[in-house]
Amino acid sequence: MTARPTASFSTLRPTVWTKLVLFTTVIVVFTCSVQGWFFITEQATVVTNGLIDNGTYLARHLAAGNRYSILVGDSTRIREQIDALLTIPHVAYVVVRGSDGRLLGAAGTGDWRRLFIDERAADLLLSVSTPSPSSGEPTVKPVLLKQGVPRFVESAPSLLGRIPGLVLNPLGVEVGYFNIALPVLSLSAAYDDDPALSLTLKETPDVLAQKSSPSKIRLGTIQIGLSDEHALAVLRLLVFQVLMLTGLTIVLGTVGVFYVARRITTPIKSLTAAASRLEAKDFSVRATPASSDEIGDLTRTFNNMVHSIEQHERDLRELNQNLEARVHERTVELEQANHRLEELNHLKTSLVSSASHELRTPITAIAVHLSNLLDGVGGTITPRQGETLQRIQENTERLRRMVDDLLDLSRLQGRRAPFSPTAVRIDRVIQDTIFAFLQDRTQKQLSLHVDISQSLDSVWGDGDRLRQVFANLIHNAIKFSPSGGNISVTAEGSGIGVTVCVADSGCGIPTEEMGRIFLPFYRCTNGARARGAGLGLSIVKELVDLHGGTVRVESAIGKGSRFFVDLPTTAQA
Repeated sequence: MTARPTASFSTLRPTVWTKLVLFTTVIVVFTCSVQGWFFITEQATVVTNGLIDNGTYLARHLAAGNRYSILVGDSTRIREQIDALLTIPHVAYVVVRGSDGRLLGAAGTGDWRRLFIDERAADLLLSVSTPSPSSGEPTVKPVLLKQGVPRFVESAPSLLGRIPGLVLNPLGVEVGYFNIALPVLSLSAAYDDDPALSLTLKETPDVLAQKSSPSKIRLGTIQIGLSDEHALAVLRLLVFQVLMLTGLTIVLGTVGVFYVARRITTPIKSLTAAASRLEAKDFSVRATPASSDEIGDLTRTFNNMVHSIEQHERDLRELNQNLEARVHERTVELEQANHRLEELNHLKTSLVSSASHELRTPITAIAVHLSNLLDGVGGTITPRQGETLQRIQENTERLRRMVDDLLDLSRLQGRRAPFSPTAVRIDRVIQDTIFAFLQDRTQKQLSLHVDISQSLDSVWGDGDRLRQVFANLIHNAIKFSPSGGNISVTAEGSGIGVTVCVADSGCGIPTEEMGRIFLPFYRCTNGARARGAGLGLSIVKELVDLHGGTVRVESAIGKGSRFFVDLPTTAQA
């Protein structure tokens, strides 16, 4: 069960309403601000380009109307035209020069008026590049007036960069100027630049006249300085309008966000309160649907869920009324059955142990009498009688081994088998066991491969019991391997123990039977013809478990089997 949030955490945790309001408000503010900024940027570019275009038009107009005056050096006429231009609000100064650079007229307004008291001060504007006489296009250069001295710059102060000053301190914003220098060309050159006049004059072209016409001649230069103060005022008004519109949009958007957020979160709070009551096992709680949208569907689904939970809770209470009694009855029945099984198991173990013990005495007596008869103690026997007695002796010996296995298994299962663990050299145990089966291996002409590491650690166990483990495994390998087959016994250390592998080339064990081969009296279907009671592997498992080890098997049909015995090198707790 998850822990419920503490009161302090719940107070500091941002709610859905808070997240929705903050996120949506940020989006509205960001969107309106970006749109307003792009609009102001575009308008600032438009205002700047319009100012330059207007100044270019004024310069062209002045050049067209005073071409003759400039040519003859009529300073009086030129100054009259300059005074007329200075009445235009955004014109800061006008300078007219002849073809030889001689000043024909110069005047200014505002700060430029003081500069042009002496018209020779217009020479300060000569640092601007002189327009090319081959083209009638003007040259535009930004200029700043610093402490009454004009200074040309690479770029004029950006209108956008002066927007904060326009809003916070309009009087302290630096005014920028554009110097527009236009060459005054000869009349024919002027006609060449005017498409309408050029078309009219060239309707009947004179080839000789064209060839002999002189190149464009520069009669003089006109410089007009344009102040962006008026553009700043227009832009300032525009900025205030955009800010007011953006602020109004943000306010209206925020109010709308608050309203929508409340419409969304109020039903959710109602559902949360209902869920808290449901958590407190109040199954009578119901939430009232406040709308027909998805939240209303969620509310109705919640009510249906509560109704289902209430019904299930009622059914569970009815079922639990008799559950304890039924569990108690079943527990008593299981205890009785377990007690009976324990008695039966004890009886079976006692019976097997007693029967095995009682059978050993007569079997031993039979074996002794058979040995005496075969030795001729009771008189001479015929060869036929000797063969019969030999078969009887072999079956008696097989019966004795079966009784011994039954007795060992009974003692091991009852934890009554003698067990004296010490440090045991496992390599010697394996060598002694292999030597004991030398005759059986030779009779079936089996090849034996032994690979035992000389640096094996001693294992903690009972030497006699370990010989019994490997004797059973090697005996099975010999028994199930065909004549001329292969048997291998390997042993290697693993750091925390020793692993012994006994492999044969017999018929193999089916995969579905591997889980049952260690059960008492179980015999694989592939080895049904082999003699034995099916107790050897059961005894092996009990003995290996007694040593705190494990036994496992790998096998494939027709390829033989490999049995692995893992034994610890230290005593197991």
